[in-house]
Amino acid sequence: MKRIALLGSALLVSAAVLSIHLVTAGGTGARSGRVAVAQTRAAPVGATVRGRVLSGLGKSPAKLELAASAPLAGSLVPVAVPSPDGVYVAYNTWRWKRDVDWYQSLSSQGIQTGDALGTPVLHVRSLGRGKDVALEPGTFSAAWRKDGALAYVRGEQPDYRANTPFLRQVVVRSAPDTAPAVWSSSPAEYHVLGWAGQALIVAQQFEGESISLLVFDGPGSARPLAQNASLVAISPDGSSALVDESPADTDAPALRLVSVTDATELARAPFSTIVDPATSTPVAWVSGPGDWLGDRVVASTSTGLVVLRVAGGRLSIEQVLHVDSATRPNGRLWEPRFADDGRTIVTWTDLPGAQAAQIVCDRFALTCTKGAAVPSANAPRPVYDESGGN
Repeated sequence: MKRIALLGSALLVSAAVLSIHLVTAGGTGARSGRVAVAQTRAAPVGATVRGRVLSGLGKSPAKLELAASAPLAGSLVPVAVPSPDGVYVAYNTWRWKRDVDWYQSLSSQGIQTGDALGTPVLHVRSLGRGKDVALEPGTFSAAWRKDGALAYVRGEQPDYRANTPFLRQVVVRSAPDTAPAVWSSSPAEYHVLGWAGQALIVAQQFEGESISLLVFDGPGSARPLAQNASLVAISPDGSSALVDESPADTDAPALRLVSVTDATELARAPFSTIVDPATSTPVAWVSGPGDWLGDRVVASTSTGLVVLRVAGGRLSIEQVLHVDSATRPNGRLWEPRFADDGRTIVTWTDLPGAQAAQIVCDRFALTCTKGAAVPSANAPRPVYDESGGN
C-alpha cells in the first residue's frame, strides 16, 4: 500500500483529539495512546493455522492434509475459514510446480510467459471426523453462509501461469458435498470476502492493484458496492459494510459505512480525523481486513490500530493505539481480531529479518505482549470468517 502523508487542518486535528477519548458502555475509559509492549514466551492465542497445524478450534491441534497457504490472496482473505456451525473448516492450499526465486527475473531462471508455476486448491475438513476433501483445482478464497453454503473462486485454468492474469469465476455450493454453481457472468480477478446475510461481497482486482467491491445476490446478479475501496469488515447482522478508500485514489480518503442493500453511504470518517496519539498527526492509511464485534470495529493503521464505534447509523472514532513496530518500514499490523470480551485485540506484526510475531493488546490498559519471532513465510495465520448475518 502506498503510504501518503495526509496533513489535516488544525481544526480537524483538534476535533479528532476530542473524539478519541471516549468512555465505553461499561464505563471503562478507552484512552488513545502509545502502548507499552512486553516480550512473552506464551504460545499464540486464538484460532490459528501454521503450515499443517490447525489450533484453537478443538480440544487439541489437528493436522491438515496439506499446509495452509494462499499466495494469490495474501492477507486480503483469511487462509482458513470455519463454518458457522463449527463442523467444517475450509482452508487454502498451494502446490508449486517450479522453484521460483522472486529476487531474480523469471527469464533468468528459464521461466517463460505462460509457464505453469503453481496450483491453488481449496480443501474442506470435517473438524469432528477428520475427513479432508479437496475441491476443484484452481480454487481458493472461501466464505460460509449461515445455512452452510460455501462460496469461493475457481480459476478458468487450474494453474497460475507466469506473467498471466489468473482469471476466475465466483462459485457457490449449497453444501460442501453438492455441485458448485457459477454466480459470476464472466471471469475476472475476484476474491470472495464474505457473506452479508444472503448477499455475497466480492472484491475485483484490476491492473495496478486497484480494487472495487461487488455484491452478488445470486447467479448472474452482481452490483457495485464501492469503487476504489477495500473491505474492512461486515456488520454482524450483514446489513452494512465498512470500507476504506485508498489514498492513491482520492485526495481525501476516508472510512465509509455503506448499506449492502443499495450501496448508500450511511456514515463517513475521514482519515484526517484519525490522529496518531504519539505524534498528533493524522494516520496515512487505514486498512482491513479488520474485525466487527457488537458495535465496534478494529482495523490496522499506518501507526498501529484504530477502534471505531458504529451506533445509530453513526461512525465515530473511539480509540487510536500507537504501536512502535507498526511504524517501522514494512512493519504494519495484520488481521487484527477482537477477543471475545472486546477488550483484547490480537494481531500480527512484521519484524526485521523476514520474521513476524503475534501481539496481544489490552486496549484499556494500553499494554501489549509480543510473542516469539517466527519466519514470516511460516507465521501462524488467524482462522476467521468476515461474513455477517451468521
